[in-house]
Amino acid sequence: MEKSSGMDYFSKLRKVTNLVGFKLTNKGNKWDAIRLWIFPLIVYSYTAVVLIRKWSFANDMEDILYAAGLGNCVPRIALARLQVSNFADVFDFLENIELPTTRNKEKFQASLKRVTTIMGKIAPPFGISAMLVVSAGWFFSNKPRPLPFITMPEWALNYSSLGCVIIQVSIYCLMAHEYVMVDVLKICILLHLKMHFRNLRMNIKNIVEQAREDYKQESGPCNEIPWHYLRKNLGKMVSYHNSLLKITETVETIYNKSVLSSFINLSLFACLTMYSMSLFPLLSVEFAVMIFYTTVILLMFFVDCFFTQQVITESEEVANSCYESDFVGSDPKFQKALVIIMRMAQNSVKFTIGKFAPLSVATCVVITNATISYFMILRNIKNM
Repeated sequence: MEKSSGMDYFSKLRKVTNLVGFKLTNKGNKWDAIRLWIFPLIVYSYTAVVLIRKWSFANDMEDILYAAGLGNCVPRIALARLQVSNFADVFDFLENIELPTTRNKEKFQASLKRVTTIMGKIAPPFGISAMLVVSAGWFFSNKPRPLPFITMPEWALNYSSLGCVIIQVSIYCLMAHEYVMVDVLKICILLHLKMHFRNLRMNIKNIVEQAREDYKQESGPCNEIPWHYLRKNLGKMVSYHNSLLKITETVETIYNKSVLSSFINLSLFACLTMYSMSLFPLLSVEFAVMIFYTTVILLMFFVDCFFTQQVITESEEVANSCYESDFVGSDPKFQKALVIIMRMAQNSVKFTIGKFAPLSVATCVVITNATISYFMILRNIKNM
């Protein structure tokens, strides 16, 4: 098979994740290993400072909301860093994966590069920009709260309220940046997998034609293709397919615990934001902020499930591609081999929520309905 070596699809993403010490390479030194955990230690220290206090559901609703946001970000920061070597392996694998044929190779590689480049340009500023917008909304409002996000201890506010604002906005911006980038990395990986599975499908459909071309180059025109040429091309497809299945298993290992943590915390966060919306006037800045948070949360649910479902669908279509190939009249050994591939492809790739439930669009709908149910329970408790 042809190697896709020398391609640097993820260079832009590697640079923006390195902003918080998240260096996606297996060639790092001891300093890189130290830098990897500096930001988490800062976040954990800040979280401990703001959460160790007495809480009242009636009086601290906004702080509970922001505490839920911290509860969503903090586990992901550690879980992502524990998988940094797997991240690096996935990127290296996708940049050096062997392609089954040279047909349209450059066009296919350019498509992969274009997708990653677009994501690398659009997505990185989103997290920081969102936090800066919220901070600006707080600054230009009547400032009912001393800080734009969760309240900090009085001793810290008394020492320097401006310093607390700077520290809080900086930490939230970097947390949002990392949160978004971990999801962007997953989306880019899923888009690459989707395109690779589609490329595999196209090559399987044309496998007989490719074998015929190989035979013509060596022996001239023919009506019947020898088994040797079919087996050679079939072996390339099987190797390509196994490589894609292997990398999807690694992606599942990287993200399944993170997805479980996110879905639990985001469900709680969405429930609290919708409850908080009922506490604010309809045209207030606070109400607009809650609308923004709720929209972003639901978007996170849907985007993750949507791109995962696309990879699953493309992998399932591999079996149909075998059926669509020009196998009629070919060697019986080749036909039997296609049946085996079809049987293997029927076991589609799987992405899960912490190994507990499949990650798909249907799951997104179920969780959204559950979140709305939790909101109704909280609202009924409030009206009692």
